[in-house]
Amino acid sequence: MKIVMKKPDELKHFENNPRYMSEDEMTKLVNSIKEFGMVDPLIIDEEGTIIGGNQRYEAGLKLNLEDYPCVIVEGLSDAKKKTLNIALNKIMGEWDDIQLASVLMSIKNEDKDLLLYTGFDEKEINILINAIGENNQPFLEKELKTNNKCPKCGYEW
Repeated sequence: MKIVMKKPDELKHFENNPRYMSEDEMTKLVNSIKEFGMVDPLIIDEEGTIIGGNQRYEAGLKLNLEDYPCVIVEGLSDAKKKTLNIALNKIMGEWDDIQLASVLMSIKNEDKDLLLYTGFDEKEINILINAIGENNQPFLEKELKTNNKCPKCGYEW
């Protein structure tokens, strides 16, 4: 796979792109690109149509980027381009909240200012970090009391 650099006027949006971004999220993306650069290349076809990365393209325009890193995929039918566009936006995985909180706490301890570039807002970060204890273990604010009894053996929990 080869990364090529393209000028903004050599690129165009994917027609009927079903993905959009709120103004708040766009601000987070702009700030991230400003801090780290365009580290995630756009995915384009042979004509420069953006299949993946339309929001990064918009963020780059706001930053007046002169070049965009791009990966060119060739030979895809229109249906495959649409499928890839959706797959790139949908197939994202899930967060392991405990691991995520641990990493956020580590960043907070090393350079708190970098938390601004994670894409999480301060409230989300605090909720995640506060959900783990001193040893990066989840904790409950109060002990749960249950009144359960096994009907066969009589074990209570």
